[in-house]
Amino acid sequence: CAGDFITFAPGGTSDVDTLLLTSEPGFAGFGEDADGEMYVTNILNGEVSKLVDPCPMADPVIMEMGDHLMAPAGIGYQWVQDGVAIPDAEDQLFYPGTSGNYQVVVDLGAPCALISDTVFFITAGVQEGSASGISLSPNPARNEVVVQLAPHMTVDRIEVMDALGRLSVNKAMSGNVRRAVLDTSALPAGTYAVRGLRAGRCVATERLIIAR
Repeated sequence: CAGDFITFAPGGTSDVDTLLLTSEPGFAGFGEDADGEMYVTNILNGEVSKLVDPCPMADPVIMEMGDHLMAPAGIGYQWVQDGVAIPDAEDQLFYPGTSGNYQVVVDLGAPCALISDTVFFITAGVQEGSASGISLSPNPARNEVVVQLAPHMTVDRIEVMDALGRLSVNKAMSGNVRRAVLDTSALPAGTYAVRGLRAGRCVATERLIIAR
């Protein structure tokens, strides 16, 4: 009978891979070669097929930008709250009106419409990590930027993320240090997010412009 390919993850969870669905019967086994490439066998027609992921790019990562959320660059966007698509929320930037669990589906070109992990966002006025908790100077910057935290803010790490959600600069913080100088000389011109993290949670975010 025909079937679906299922991806198994650590911990015993599994998920049907909708990009590898098949209506052909006879698939009975799979294997991996020395280079890590995956193959499946069909015992009815004697064929061996190579599995190719049409969407090898990483899943989108949502960046918290103070009072709004930003998705990585893509062709189209659909924001989701608590598992339900939000009507007309189809821009790269999204300003949540209520606290909740948010995701974004980013269209990266057919057939790659990938969904992000869930981000719990607390609306402005309550959110500890609002834009007022961190300041950057100069901004726009070129070779370095000074990160200054508000008096009430403590973080153990500062990260700079690019528009695709990739980590570009990473600096550990200790104690009650509220000022850090980041080397941005290797960063291409563009828009970045500077994030302050405490115990793995983003508590402050500010947008950074790199000009060349």
